[in-house]
This record gives sequence, C-alpha cells and structure tokens, in this order.
Amino acid sequence: MKKGFTVHWNGPPARCVGQPHSRCESFFRAVKAFHMSPRPGIPNGWSDIAYSFGMCPHGIPMVGRGWNKNQFANGKDVVGVNNGPDSQWFSIIVFLGEGERPTPAMVSGVQALIREGRQSGRCAAEVKPHKDWKVKSCPGDEFTFLCRQWDGRPVDGGGVVIPPAPTGPRVLRMGHNGADVKDLQVKLTKLGFPLVADGQFGAATDKAVRAFQKQFGMGVDGAVGPITWAAINLRVWSSAPAPTPPPAPKPTPYPTLRVGASGQMVKVAQLRLAWHGLKLAVDGKFGPSTKANVVTFQKAKRLTADGVVGPATWVELWKD
Repeated sequence: MKKGFTVHWNGPPARCVGQPHSRCESFFRAVKAFHMSPRPGIPNGWSDIAYSFGMCPHGIPMVGRGWNKNQFANGKDVVGVNNGPDSQWFSIIVFLGEGERPTPAMVSGVQALIREGRQSGRCAAEVKPHKDWKVKSCPGDEFTFLCRQWDGRPVDGGGVVIPPAPTGPRVLRMGHNGADVKDLQVKLTKLGFPLVADGQFGAATDKAVRAFQKQFGMGVDGAVGPITWAAINLRVWSSAPAPTPPPAPKPTPYPTLRVGASGQMVKVAQLRLAWHGLKLAVDGKFGPSTKANVVTFQKAKRLTADGVVGPATWVELWKD
C-alpha cells in the first residue's frame, strides 16, 4: 500500500481552463511526449509520463502510469529526505499553471481519484503538495490549501473550503444582463432548454436554469454559480445531457456504439473506459482496440460481452 497522493501542476499556464476538452487531451499528450523525449542527463527519456494521473478543468481524469506502475514525479534529488521515494506515492498533475484557478469540476475529479485510491486499499490517507518535495510554488495556492485540508482527512465534507478568488465570474440570477447571461442562454439552448439569447436574465431564463438544476440533481435556486456553470459547461462539451445513471439499465440519451462508429460520443466512451483503468487511445474512432477494451469491461461488469456500447454498458461506464 502506498502512502497516498502528491498533487502537481504545470508551472507555466496550461491554458486549458475554459477551453474544449480537446485542448486538455493535447496538453496531456504534450507533457507525455516531453517526459519520454531525450533530455540532458536522460539520453533515452522516461518510459512514460511521470504522473499517475492527470486531471483537467472538466473533471475528466487521464491515465498516465495509473494504479499499477510507480510514478516518477516528486523529484529524485530529494526523495527519501522527508516523505519517502516515488514508489510510495501516487501523483496527479492538475492542468493549471501560474495565474490559473481550479474549476469545481477539477477539484471534484481530484477528490474522486483520492477517494478511489483509499477505498480500494491502494493507498493510505496522506495528501501532499509537490512543494513539500521540490518546486516551492507547485501546485499553486488553491491546491496547496486543499492538500492540507485533505491530508489524513476525508476529501469531501468536513468543512473543506476553496479559498475565494480575488476576482472571478459573477453569480448570475434574475435581473442580471450582459454577455455572460447571453453565453448562459446559448448553452442552455444547446442542452434542450430553448431561450432567446438576448442577454437579459428574466423569468424564462430563471425557469430554464431551475429546470436544468432539477434534471441534473443539483440544488434548485435559479442562481448560476461555479457549480452550475461547471455542470453546464461539461454537458455542452459532451454534447448530450448526462443525468446520474439509474441503478438498473434503462434507456439512456447516448447512442449505441460499435466497430466503425466515430465522433465525440466514441471519445466519451473511450474516456470512461480509461477512467476505469483500461489502456486505449482516446481518438474518437471505434476500432478493434476499443472493441477489445469494451469486451474486457463488459466481462468485468458481468454484462453481455459483445463489444457493443449499448444502454447497459453506458450505465456501468458512468459509475465511479
């Protein structure tokens, strides 16, 4: 069993916050390519990205060395001095850098990884910022604060509070107007809550916000704060509403996917397979490799192992 998790960031701005998820995928690939490339003192590069996992602003995890390989990100010049060698820790890189703040979805995603590591018995309850080893600004003020809160404690509840930003998007509610209201209206319309994008937060917009919050199991208050914004942005990116999966297989809003399919929803399925620990390319193309991973996943969940992502498989994919 490992001691727990260390949390890292990029240092320079990652430029993923507020961008499509494709930007996050490109960022993770670039970090991996850098780690595996020849560098001074490392003539052959590393065998893989240094981190166990990555976490993007959309709250979608990306698998690096994963649960079964030792990470190599804490800094070999000082490991063993305070906190033990790399082999005793899992690591997460959050897609942030100087001047960038975590999204609620990102924080929730990091919490989910830590919770899974603890509940599965893979690690104990320590959570450390990388600055405890080496880079004294890493992983930024917000995640340093959260690591201190989570270290040896539950990662959710317990009064954990993210420090407030000095500035940031306002909470939208009835009576507001402006470009941010118009952006909200456009996104709600894409999600099936049709509105006139006039930039005026009136009764119709209030009704649509409340309907969205109710459909996705959120607190229904008609106010669009960080949590509601994160939920809206994630649903817009995934291009289809995604309510909490029911306990038994039921019809879902997702298409049935099989060999030959391609596009955004194939990529979503591949991301969920990767979240469950399977190794595959997230390229939006449903080929033999994706089918083989689907069959493996279906067997593990005791589903019909036909390699087709239908309603029952979607339900299991969305479970943590």
